[in-house]
Order: sequence, then C-alpha cells, then structure tokens
Amino acid sequence: MKLDPEQIKKLAQQTLDAKPAHVSCSDWIHRVGEFVEARLRGDELSTERLRSVWQHAKDCPPCMDELEALERLLDAEG
Repeated sequence: MKLDPEQIKKLAQQTLDAKPAHVSCSDWIHRVGEFVEARLRGDELSTERLRSVWQHAKDCPPCMDELEALERLLDAEG
C-alpha cells in the first residue's frame, strides 16, 4: 500500500504528537538511577524521560518503595 504525501504528513504529525508509552517496571528500573542523580543535583525533571520515571513511581507502590529506599541509601552515604 502506498501512502500519498498528505497521508505521510498526517502520520508524521500524529507520531510527533503522541505521548510516550507508559513506563513498565522493567523500563523504570533502568531509568531510576538517572532520575535519582538528577534529583540529588537539584536538577529540574525537565525531560519527559525523567518525568515518566516519577509518574511511574507515583502510580506503582513497589517502585516507589524502591525509589525511597535508594534515596535513603544515597542520603546516608552522603
């Protein structure tokens, strides 16, 4: 099936407008270190990647427990 230029343009815009997919616990665990480092530096959670880590933790009690434990550990090492 061939797409005409208008269809391609519409699909491209929909792709740009799409919100990132929900972060799974597996994805979250790979991103949480970056998130904690940014928070410890006092950086704003300006990237969608970091905001998605925080949003997942707020929605997932086991991941929030992990995040809080990691932050306590890093604060203690200090």
